[in-house]
Amino acid sequence: GISWEKPALEERIQARVENWLKQGWIDEVRGLVQQGYGETRAINSVGYRQVLEHLQGMIPEHELLTHVVRATKIYARRQRTWLRDEPVQWLSPLK
Repeated sequence: GISWEKPALEERIQARVENWLKQGWIDEVRGLVQQGYGETRAINSVGYRQVLEHLQGMIPEHELLTHVVRATKIYARRQRTWLRDEPVQWLSPLK
């Protein structure tokens, strides 16, 4: 695993979500729903769930980034907690 310091990890999460939104993530999810995938397990994964909630009018567009970033940070924290007791070789990130 890559052992990111918390501030660096949070910056990476923020940048990645911003990039996905700029590249058309909302349209991607809209298309998946139109194709009948709106009730699948995958559409309820972190990030996709928040975009779907936005499309359903539950999250305003100006708050979507914040909601996805928050959910992703929570998920990353849960992963670190779970991996704490696993035999993972932690590596420093390349600079």
